[in-house]
Amino acid sequence: MVTPSALAIETLRAASAEHRKHVRESLGENWSPDIARYIRNLDPPLDFPIAWCAAFVQYCSDVAAHALQCPNPLDQILREAYVSDYYIWARDYRLLVRPPQPPLPGDLVLFSFGGKRYDHVGIILGGPRADGRFVTIEGNTSDPGDPNNPKREREGGGLYRKFRRPDRFQFQVVRWTPEVYS
Repeated sequence: MVTPSALAIETLRAASAEHRKHVRESLGENWSPDIARYIRNLDPPLDFPIAWCAAFVQYCSDVAAHALQCPNPLDQILREAYVSDYYIWARDYRLLVRPPQPPLPGDLVLFSFGGKRYDHVGIILGGPRADGRFVTIEGNTSDPGDPNNPKREREGGGLYRKFRRPDRFQFQVVRWTPEVYS
């Protein structure tokens, strides 16, 4: 049986801690004190405000790597704020998960919502479930319970847990952490 690495588990802990803070865009689009903390963590640093889903992932993985006193593989990504660079890095290092391998907690999931490139990223918390859905935690996404905005998937107003159906979007799972055991 394949299980997540220590770095993946610690990244999930960091992401869950941020989720418990109910991070929302409170000072305008793509802006709050928590979001500013994620963006300030990026390398190279960027001006505010920006779409912040990748900044959230990078922040959580940096917190985890620091706690475990180990290198963060995501630091190899050329531009940490650009989801398309996550895909290029994962493809080049052969980190893309191919079926029938199921996603593991802590894997990254890259989404393309109708475009030609991946433009949103989250962290897998669990799944797949019997209905095929998997659970993610994502920054800069919509509230899954907002009936006024059921189709909005990225460029949303906060940090949320979501149930994602693999048949609704083009997506790619990335197993980015070392030491995955079988």
